[in-house]
Amino acid sequence: RELKWTDKQKKFIDLALAKENQIIIVKSPPGTGKTILATFCCLTLLNKKAISSIQFLRNPVESVSKGLGFAPGLLSEKIRPYGEPLFISLQQLISQSNINSLVNDERIKVDSIGFIKGCTWSVSGVIVDEAEDLKIDELRLCVGRLGSHSKLFILGDENQCNVSKSGFLKFFNLFNDEEAKKNGIVTFEFTKDDCMRNGMMKFILERFETIKNN
Repeated sequence: RELKWTDKQKKFIDLALAKENQIIIVKSPPGTGKTILATFCCLTLLNKKAISSIQFLRNPVESVSKGLGFAPGLLSEKIRPYGEPLFISLQQLISQSNINSLVNDERIKVDSIGFIKGCTWSVSGVIVDEAEDLKIDELRLCVGRLGSHSKLFILGDENQCNVSKSGFLKFFNLFNDEEAKKNGIVTFEFTKDDCMRNGMMKFILERFETIKNN
C-alpha cells in the first residue's frame, strides 16, 4: 500500500533508499512517522530483493529492574511485545497474510539490544527503535553489527528518554557532518511541525517545551 507521504517524508525516503547511504540516524518527536517510514523503506528493499530480512530492535527498559527472565513465556514470547511498533507499521503497509508469511519465513525478526553481541547483520534492513533509551556503548554495539549489503535505521527522540545516560543525542551529533555523509552515514531530523499522528500533537509538544525551558 502506498501512503500519502508529505514532501519531507518523501525526502527522507529518497535519502534512506539511496544506495550509498548505509546508516540513517533519525531525530524526531512523536507522531512524525519515523518508524513506519523506516519500515516502508525496509519493505521496499525486501521487495526489490536488495535485502533478505527485516530486523527490529528495542531496549526493553521497562524490565531493567528484573530482566526478561522474570516475564512469563519463552524468550521469543517475552521479546515479541517489544516489536509491536513494527507490526503496527506493517499492518498499515501490507496485508496480514503477507505479514504472517514474512514472520513464518523468519524474514521479520524482533530482538532486544541485549542479545545482539556476536551477530552480523548482512543483507538485512535493521531498525533500532527508541534509540534514546540506549547508552553510547550500546549504540556503538549496534553500528558494529552492520555487515555487507545492509541498511541500518537508528530512530530516536531525546525528549522521551527512559534511561539516565542516553547516548542518542551525542551519537546523532557525532555523525551529523559532511565527512560522515561521504562514508555512508546520514542524519535526518523531523520537528514538531512534521507531526502527523494527531492535529493537537504540535500544540502538546509546544506546551511541553515551555516546561523544559522554564
